[in-house]
Amino acid sequence: MVHQHEFFELFYVYSGKCISTIDEVPVEFHQGDIGLYSPKAIHSMRTPDDGDVVINILIRKKLFEQTFLSMVDNNDLITGFFMDALYNPNSNQKHVVFKKEQTTIAPMIVIQMLYEYKKNDSFSQDILASYFSCLLSDLARSYTHKLSRTIMRRNNIDISILLTYINVHYQTITLEKLAEHFHYSSRSISDFILKETGRTFRETLQNYRLVHACQYLSKTDISLNDLPELVGYSQRSTFERAFKEYFHCTPAQYRKNHQSYG
Repeated sequence: MVHQHEFFELFYVYSGKCISTIDEVPVEFHQGDIGLYSPKAIHSMRTPDDGDVVINILIRKKLFEQTFLSMVDNNDLITGFFMDALYNPNSNQKHVVFKKEQTTIAPMIVIQMLYEYKKNDSFSQDILASYFSCLLSDLARSYTHKLSRTIMRRNNIDISILLTYINVHYQTITLEKLAEHFHYSSRSISDFILKETGRTFRETLQNYRLVHACQYLSKTDISLNDLPELVGYSQRSTFERAFKEYFHCTPAQYRKNHQSYG
């Protein structure tokens, strides 16, 4: 049955196969494959044979967001998908597929999560949250390796190197500075980023700046007057407008709902 819900949905084909249809396009998954769907994905799934077994996990957006924000600094490539999935209502990025040969320990983590879910004792929720953090990190690693296979012909630069550089220098980086650092024209490096990520340089940079802003808001007591400059915005009004457009709340409201310091 075609459906949509408020959760992230992760499924793992334990045995056999399944056919998942998203936006009316059927995709066949085989044993060992993993699919991750955002809450915006309108999809259906069926298992054609009796021996087909699929493990399905629904993840609340709140848990997904908390886990994602804690791993941003080390997993640059996956940031765009998670940001769009969580906050951008107009995003076309609704799912990521991990084939069996692309995953490492993710299948084992899924099995352990199933065992822990069945155990359901006083420790289970904390253990499941830890397993989920490991699962997301491993899938981010697989996603990074998948995208990193595309190399710009000159200087052997892959997309992960570019995005890591943007993330490290997010406060002051510009397209011109990025192009100069890697010895490409601004047009070439802009086209490469768009082709490999589906986002422009400006969108990519804004994603990083806003994610770092979220970290400051939830983990520190830095003032709202000082925050814009700290994450690369010259004016508070520009920062707050971008923040509200993406998160549908003000920075002050976000801090109130997510603060973990004190």
